[in-house]
Amino acid sequence: MMHVEQTKKALHGCAALGAWKLMQVAGDVAYGFWKHYMRPRHNLLRRYGAKDRSIVPWAVVTGGADGIGKAYCHQLAGAGFNLIVVDKDSNGLARLKTLMNVKVETICYDFADLGTEDNHKELEHQLKSKCTGKDIAILINNAAEFQQKKLVDSSWSYVLRASNVNAHSYAAMAKYFVPGFLARHEQGLLSAVINVGTCAAEPQNPRYQYSLYGATKAYGHILSSSLNEMYSDKIDVMTVIPRQTETKMNPAGFMFTAQPEDHAKAVFDQLGHETQTYAVMMHDLEYNLRFKYTFFGLFDKFVQWGNASKNADLVKIYDKRD
Repeated sequence: MMHVEQTKKALHGCAALGAWKLMQVAGDVAYGFWKHYMRPRHNLLRRYGAKDRSIVPWAVVTGGADGIGKAYCHQLAGAGFNLIVVDKDSNGLARLKTLMNVKVETICYDFADLGTEDNHKELEHQLKSKCTGKDIAILINNAAEFQQKKLVDSSWSYVLRASNVNAHSYAAMAKYFVPGFLARHEQGLLSAVINVGTCAAEPQNPRYQYSLYGATKAYGHILSSSLNEMYSDKIDVMTVIPRQTETKMNPAGFMFTAQPEDHAKAVFDQLGHETQTYAVMMHDLEYNLRFKYTFFGLFDKFVQWGNASKNADLVKIYDKRD
């Protein structure tokens, strides 16, 4: 009899645990549907702009001449923000200015130069010359370069460039703009910082041989979460973790690839609501099915199998560019 009672208790416990997990899944599904399809976007101009509506706020975007950064610029311009865009591609910056229906200031700067004190001062000098007298309300740290070489095959200059572009650029820009955002808060105004990372920076995500890229981009994830921890009551800080998004930097056609325009729209739909996002619904689902609601890791194994040739193709594409 005692054995029967113990069995019943064990079964009831398993049933309760199963019901709890089902409730968690149902809650996540419901919240995901609300987040992606029903929740209204904040009016960004009203949320981050000055109380005097005649003053047009500005947003700063790094790596904004192409790809995801360019899509961010379109979203911000559509929301009524003027733009300051920092990029090493002078031709891309010139083209961008012709596409926008708002004021656009550009800074041609290669973040690889951040390794010296003098070049950091040069960046600050250029930022000051473009930003003085403007109401800067949003910073988007997006600049990045992809590294396809194995660490053991990389020159030290290759490693340093990865660190400066993918990591130190985020610190330099935050160091310059966060004090101004805190001063805006003293005036009753809200600002935002968006730090764009990558799924390759997450410990659970396979990196193939892209360890340098993942490691240097992980810097931004920690910096972003720390800024949120310190200033979330004064600044909206959001960490964006793009999964496969088709750009010149990622042309390999991986499974579940999103377009920059869809990615950028999803980011701004969620700004002010979320502190971390994979942006589009498809990438939310991919992450959850691979790493959260796993069934013996089968879906993750399927995705890795499907993307194996794409990883090899991406290395070939970059080797040809070099």
